[in-house]
Amino acid sequence: MNNTKDIVIASVKGLAKNCMNYVPIFGTMVDVYEEYAVLQTQRKLKRLEDFYRQLNEEVQQLNEDYVSQADFLDIFEKTARYVVNERLEKKRLLYKNILLHSAITCCCSYDKTESYLRLLEQLSSLGIDIVAILHDPIGYNKKRGMIIPDLPLIHPGPGIHYVLKYNFVEELQRLLKVEDKDEVIEELYFLEANRIICPGVKDRVIETNNNPVNVLKESLTKKGEDFVSFLLH
Repeated sequence: MNNTKDIVIASVKGLAKNCMNYVPIFGTMVDVYEEYAVLQTQRKLKRLEDFYRQLNEEVQQLNEDYVSQADFLDIFEKTARYVVNERLEKKRLLYKNILLHSAITCCCSYDKTESYLRLLEQLSSLGIDIVAILHDPIGYNKKRGMIIPDLPLIHPGPGIHYVLKYNFVEELQRLLKVEDKDEVIEELYFLEANRIICPGVKDRVIETNNNPVNVLKESLTKKGEDFVSFLLH
C-alpha cells in the first residue's frame, strides 16, 4: 500500500512540475499536496493524480496574468479539494472544467469561479443531467436516438386541427429515464432557487403538433447558460 501511495504522490508532483514549465505559479502548488501524502487514502490520491494529469494536458492554454495572482492559488486549492473528495468521475471532470474555463475566459472574476464551484458541489448527478438536457434539449434527444420521437404526421379533414398538450416535467422525465417525478421536481426547485432555470418553468405546458421535446426549450436563465459554459469548458 505504501509503495503504491508513494508512486502516486511522485506522479502528482511530477505532473505539477511539468505544469510549472508553462505557468510558474504551479510550482507553489506542489507543496499544497504534501498534506495528502499523510492524510488521504490511496483512492483520493489517485483522484488528485488524474486531476493533475488532465490539467497538464490543457495547461498551455491558461492565461498567465490570471493564474499568476494569489487568488487563483486559492481557487486552485479549493478545486483540488472538491476533486479529491468527490466520488463521481463526471463531477470531478466538471470541477476541472470550471477551473480551466475561468483561466481562459476574459474578465472572469475569482468570485464567480468560486460561486460556480460551490454550486456544482451542491448539484446531484440528476441535477447535472437536467442542466445538460436543458442546455440543448433537441440536440440531447437526437444524440440519444430520439428518446422522444417526432409525432406521427396527421392529415386532418377540413376545419380540423390536431394539437396535444405536453408537460415540462413529464417530458424531462422521459429524457432522463427517471420514474420518480418528485425527485425531478426537487432538483428543479433547487435550480430555480439558484437562478439556473427560469422561474415557473417546471409548470410549463405547451400545445403542439411538433416534437414534445420543444416544451423544454429556452429554460435556462442567462446565469444558467453561463454556468453551463463553464461546465463545458
